Amino acid sequence: MYARPHQYIDRQSGAVQTEPLYHDTLVNFFYSGLWERAPLLYNLLTRAWTSQLLSFINYDLPLGARLSGATRFLRTYRVNFSECVEPLKRLRTARAIFERKIRYWECRPLPEDSHR
Repeated sequence: MYARPHQYIDRQSGAVQTEPLYHDTLVNFFYSGLWERAPLLYNLLTRAWTSQLLSFINYDLPLGARLSGATRFLRTYRVNFSECVEPLKRLRTARAIFERKIRYWECRPLPEDSHR
């Protein structure tokens, strides 16, 4: 299966950047033709309760952050924790990390609205 790279234009430099997607290999696996040959397994794995269970394990358990590779994700994508409202020690689960509050008013201010 051909995987197209995810690219974006950096606002500051104007350069085209290529960004690896989180769990790109896993996403490609789920969209492969394998599932057309195994519909029973596919139906079992795509049930709502299966998704909820995996979500709970990966995002709500402290061990899930290790199992899902959240720590590696944070290092790879250089997440800046100095922007966080809460201290790093309170971000023990993957859900807490991804739903963290950012001090946007200091770290990511919006431009002044010229239409006011």
